[in-house]
Amino acid sequence: MTELQKDYPGFTPRVRQWSDDLVFLFGQGLYAVQMPEEEVLVTRDGLAKTTRRCGSEGAECNLVAPKSPQLAIIGTVQLGAPDYPRAKGLEVSWKGAPGYVNVVENCFAAVKSSEEPLVLVLKIPGREPLEISGGYGARLIAVTFDSKGTYYASGRIPNTTFVASQTCSTQARQNWPNVGGGAWKR
Repeated sequence: MTELQKDYPGFTPRVRQWSDDLVFLFGQGLYAVQMPEEEVLVTRDGLAKTTRRCGSEGAECNLVAPKSPQLAIIGTVQLGAPDYPRAKGLEVSWKGAPGYVNVVENCFAAVKSSEEPLVLVLKIPGREPLEISGGYGARLIAVTFDSKGTYYASGRIPNTTFVASQTCSTQARQNWPNVGGGAWKR
């Protein structure tokens, strides 16, 4: 807790009962533990089952900004089924003041430190832009622009992984964990 409060001064976690009383009666209930950016649903033994981002449906938490707000995202963009081809013509930019952006084919790296809202915009020709916001730290994402909509999977990564991946080299991408399921194209 002491380490967490160095980055998020004034943050205090909150634990609430997430499941209803009847489920707890049978020993299967879950608790929601509020963290700075998400609620983590855990068993009574402390086993994490899933997370819900603050601001998403079902989450009862507010996003807490760190002392030095920064968002670093590395990821790839593809089109949808059936073949999930790599996206072409990818454009990546920050809303507001500029930040670092590197685009190599369908891979991108972007980082920005700012007190203003950190919103990254991804565009490909013929599709509505995707805005990514509501988080801090380093993240790996897999974006799919599909005819039914645009969606992405995301996972937190160490900053060292982000730094090593900024060039979008094939070697760096081989070490990424799978955040996009079976159809994810690196």
